[in-house]
Amino acid sequence: SRVQKYLRLDKGWAHQPIRHGPVNLVIVSIYIMVAILNLRRNRRGHNYRSRNSPLWMTYLPQLLVLFLVSSVVSFYGGVLLGIQMNSSTKSAAIETNTKSLRAESKDDAEEDFNARVQAEVELRLGELSKNENNKQKMDEFVKSRGNNSVRASNVSPRVKDDAKQLKTNVANNGTSAMKQIGDTAKVAISDLGITSLEQNMINSMGYLPSEDKDLEVDKDGITFYTVFSTDCGTFQHWQSYLLFFAAMRIKQTGYITRIASGCTEKEKLDAKEWHQEHIAPMSSRFSILFTPKFSDIKDEEGKRTGEYKYFNKPFGVKYYLENSSDFGWDEQTGEMTTVKDKAVVIIIDPDMILLRPLTTDFSDSSVQFWSPAWHKKIERKKKLELGTPFGQTYGLSHGWMKFVDLAGPDSQALKVDERIADLHYQVGPPYIAYVKDMYSIVRRWAELVPKVHKAEPDLYSEMYAYILAAADQDLPHEVVNSMMISLPDAYGESWDMIDAIPDNDICKSGIAPNQSQYPLPTVLHYCQTYGVGDILFSKYFMDSDIFTCSKPLLVEPGEDVMSHMNAHKPERGGKGKEELKPELHKRHAFVTCAMTSAINEASLFYKLHHCNGGSNKDRKLNLALI
Repeated sequence: SRVQKYLRLDKGWAHQPIRHGPVNLVIVSIYIMVAILNLRRNRRGHNYRSRNSPLWMTYLPQLLVLFLVSSVVSFYGGVLLGIQMNSSTKSAAIETNTKSLRAESKDDAEEDFNARVQAEVELRLGELSKNENNKQKMDEFVKSRGNNSVRASNVSPRVKDDAKQLKTNVANNGTSAMKQIGDTAKVAISDLGITSLEQNMINSMGYLPSEDKDLEVDKDGITFYTVFSTDCGTFQHWQSYLLFFAAMRIKQTGYITRIASGCTEKEKLDAKEWHQEHIAPMSSRFSILFTPKFSDIKDEEGKRTGEYKYFNKPFGVKYYLENSSDFGWDEQTGEMTTVKDKAVVIIIDPDMILLRPLTTDFSDSSVQFWSPAWHKKIERKKKLELGTPFGQTYGLSHGWMKFVDLAGPDSQALKVDERIADLHYQVGPPYIAYVKDMYSIVRRWAELVPKVHKAEPDLYSEMYAYILAAADQDLPHEVVNSMMISLPDAYGESWDMIDAIPDNDICKSGIAPNQSQYPLPTVLHYCQTYGVGDILFSKYFMDSDIFTCSKPLLVEPGEDVMSHMNAHKPERGGKGKEELKPELHKRHAFVTCAMTSAINEASLFYKLHHCNGGSNKDRKLNLALI
């Protein structure tokens, strides 16, 4: 069992590092030598060898030990040699492959794209010559592309001209018009050099109004209100654009609102214009809400003594719930008067992108819940219910319990022990709850967060305060591992989903997620620094003007992303590199591929709609060299 444990024979030893091998060899040898020395003396302390025994018998134990040690060393060396040869063979196979990932994707994409365009056009337009309904669809399509609407004012002149020509063609020949739409889309895609499989007509041109409306409510009749909190600085400005784009790309249902806190009047005007010009063309369901500044730290006399920017999240969400017309909050009764029963609020962070839609149904077999080591089969609820919110596992354990007295002597939080705290309260965003439950938590969250921060000023003060508020309101969460990945070796995240993807598909899965082939977590929280080979990604190194006409695209990893030659993360400025173990190598590769591709797709969307054909589409921006 020790050989199996340390050589990882149960986990596929040819793909795993041999752990502690030399150490074990030395320890085993010492154990055997000590045993031999003990055997050389009997209980009375005399030599066990008879004076008449031959000399060779005296050294028989030493000879046996030498044979055993040499055998183990030979076996260990052979295993290492086999792994090295296996790795070299794999690397050679990768390096001799003449087609790059992008080249393979391009061939597949061209065939796949043609089929998708045809299906998309047929779905949108139908057989135009048959009835008035199909003509109305065509008019809607042309109007959304060519009239003086907000969306149309932001598309390139070429698209406008094509739309006008299409309108003329419809009257003459619907089939010809339908074909021209497909040709126009293919030309637009090829001109921009888009090679990712996910870049289809939705990505390049946005939604039709009817498609947008269909996504207001999900298939179960639930309306999602997804919110994220930002300030008005440029750092979270580009993150907001990327989040909206990622939500559009995976067709997230419901409404998504950016809560911007503490803006000056000029910043508010600029942000409002930017949203109207650049976010509104993506979806009419995307909005921005401005709130007062909540980040000031004040003393008992109300004087400002510092700043904690994360105050904006609880106070901003509370402001949103109480002031949005979607909910109709009544200050007298504390009730939401206009909201429907099936209204769900989801809180995420601005530095997240969606890999698949947020949901309230966790019954899929790929969903992973947190379970303690002492009990692997905890019974969990699989669907959101009133009184049972959901959250992503965070490695906070029961650390929040040191603040429990701040909730007051009658708080329900005092009844929570460490076992229940781990089972139901070690959560972070995404937070998911019905609006009534979420408002109960958020209202208490805003009351408790200043107290928690005062008691222990910390980055995680607002997260501890959220958990304390949930426990105070007696709203235990179902704790889900598989909603998020962030830090490549983090506890409680669904990195095993990434580990299960074959090396050859790891980058493709990041570029174009395919849930039916390889299940993925819901969100990628890009709060760390990632890199593979010569490519580096970090939100902290990203220029705030990434989504402009003049900015080049990011360099993306190539086809040899999983080659052993790329098993390292570069340091910024080319100053060195950090070697990556095989497991971390794959995880960094996935995130680096996913993030550079997502930003490039969002940038191309921006350039297609706003740059009138004159934009920088060179893939040459490498954050490792900045």
